Formats: sequence, C-alpha cells, structure tokens
Amino acid sequence: MDATNDTTISQAARGSGDLARAAHLNHGPAGTDLPGTDRDFEHRDFDHRAFREALGSFATGVTVVTMTAPRGAGAPAEVFGITVSAFMSVSLEPPLVAVSIDHRARAHATLLAAERFGVSILGEGQAHLSDQFAGRPVANPEAPFEELSGFPVLRGAVAQLVLWREDALRAGDHTIFVGRVEALRRFGGEPLLYFRSAYHRLPPPAEPR
Repeated sequence: MDATNDTTISQAARGSGDLARAAHLNHGPAGTDLPGTDRDFEHRDFDHRAFREALGSFATGVTVVTMTAPRGAGAPAEVFGITVSAFMSVSLEPPLVAVSIDHRARAHATLLAAERFGVSILGEGQAHLSDQFAGRPVANPEAPFEELSGFPVLRGAVAQLVLWREDALRAGDHTIFVGRVEALRRFGGEPLLYFRSAYHRLPPPAEPR
C-alpha cells in the first residue's frame, strides 16, 4: 500500500468529524549518490509496476501513523494521520520500531519536524480507517482518536504504540523513521491484512497436528 496520502484532523474538530485532506505535497530534496555507489542497477529488466506487484505478494498488517504539528500561539496542535503498511520491529533492547514514508506525503515533512509519533495497528473491521487515512474517499469519515501517554492514537486498534523519534534514514524516495517505544497498549481482536492490493482477514487457525 502506498503511503503517499495523509489526512489532517485538528484537535478542535475531533468531535465534529470535520476532515481536511492533503495529498502529494512537499516533495523531498533530490538525492545524492554515495561514494562508490554503483548506478548500473538502473538498467533493469522490470518496471515499477512489476516491482510493486512482486512486493504485493508479501502480506502485511496495516497501521496508521499519527503525529502532531503546532498551529500557532494559543491554538491546539494539529493531528496528522497516514496509512502505512511498511512497519517493522527493529530491536527488543532498546525497544525500537520503524516505519517507511514516501517523501511526497505531507506527513513526511511533519514527521521530520516531530519528536514523537504514534503507531496504531488496525483491526480487521477498520478497513474504512485505512482508506480514510490513505486519502481515499469514504462515507462518513471519522475522527477516531484517543490518547495514550498524552499522544493521539486510533481508537479500536488491536495495538497502539507511542514513540520518540530516534532516527530518520533516507532510502530512495522514502524515509525510514526509527522510533523508541515509550508506551504501548494491546487489545484483543484480529488484525487487518493487506495482500495483492486488497484487504484480507486471518483464516481460522489450523487444527493442531
């Protein structure tokens, strides 16, 4: 799933569900070659579509990454959310996770300037929230936020994490943001899965052999 769109919900509008979308903004600066980099790989025998389809064979969970940005003196902070399937654990000690975000997303610049961010792992009944925070049209968009450790995360997720941003590593047209887990909360329920450009649910568990 491409995380190139993001949705902005102000704290003042949480109760009303007012929604303002901002997509494909703030292209990142042009990259520079590292010393000794071999550019011959540009002469490849596959295109972007084939690459995306191959990676689509890897089933993932779906998360919404949340972050805040100041709006000015006396104004409540603005809350941003972006759907991200490129999420992974990095380290147990210290507890680190990483998310990868496209430079074209408005959330990219917001997260670069932020000290903290949240990750909400969506449940199987939250495909509409995945679509909403990916910038896709949905009926009756929500402002489904609650707080964990004083930071906005998504209500109803199967797990929620709040993180301090440890590092930001440029990787092609994305940035990998590494966060140290500050707080977490886990709930019951099954996760939402994404596979070959469609949402899926976990099958019933196999009988023990």
